[in-house]
Amino acid sequence: MNIDERLDRLTERHEALTQSIELMMLDTRENTRNIATLSLVVRELSQHIAATSQTVQATIKIVQATSKTVSDMAASVDTLGRIAEIHEHRLDHIEGNLEGA
Repeated sequence: MNIDERLDRLTERHEALTQSIELMMLDTRENTRNIATLSLVVRELSQHIAATSQTVQATIKIVQATSKTVSDMAASVDTLGRIAEIHEHRLDHIEGNLEGA
């Protein structure tokens, strides 16, 4: 292989490497743009997640308050039921005394 053939071969390799590098640079630019876009999307999703978390926390507080209110109301209904039962027994007793007299 003479010097001219070696230079031609070296030139071909150089051109191939140059094309490869150019393609890699294009891919890198595209990947950089994609990463920037994904970063924006991640930032927006993080904001949505934070807002959703606040909403969930507020909802939990409402559910807890509602649960306590329902529990208190159930206790009040039980108390009223016992009072009604006591009054019913008293009325039965009074009616029984009136019928016997």
